[in-house]
Amino acid sequence: MLNRVGMYSIVRNPLYVANGIMLFGVTLATATFWFVAVTMLAYWLYIERIISAEEAYLAEEFGEAYDDWAAETPCFLPRVSRWKAPDLSFSLRLMLRREYPGFIALATAFTLVELISDVFLEGEPFRRWLVTDRDWVIFFVTAMAIGLTIRSLKKLHYLDAAGR
Repeated sequence: MLNRVGMYSIVRNPLYVANGIMLFGVTLATATFWFVAVTMLAYWLYIERIISAEEAYLAEEFGEAYDDWAAETPCFLPRVSRWKAPDLSFSLRLMLRREYPGFIALATAFTLVELISDVFLEGEPFRRWLVTDRDWVIFFVTAMAIGLTIRSLKKLHYLDAAGR
């Protein structure tokens, strides 16, 4: 069944939009305009091919229903005025179960940008970085602890949501 509600009512590729926003945030942390521009261009070139392949598959799989939805729903820039609420309500358990790897990846990416910038580009000794940027170390360790806790809860089925 073709999902046409929730995020899919305002944009055809909500996952790629969200990933693009996260990538944009991480690259902005470098404070290097050319790096942001090149990275975002590379991201667009990469996902454009994926989107084309996925949309060809969906057009074949769902036919006219897909064509109608695609004609009225933007590919990448959300049109919030088209929002249609999904039948199921938001589930925190489902969100935690599915999205913890992205949380871990984002925390790792921000920490690596800070580490690479300070240690490799500015030449700060790693041991000193651990002390002077203690907040980044605490952030990273906390994020990993949260991510691994969520992963354990998932494996133990504490995050199972009835009917989902």
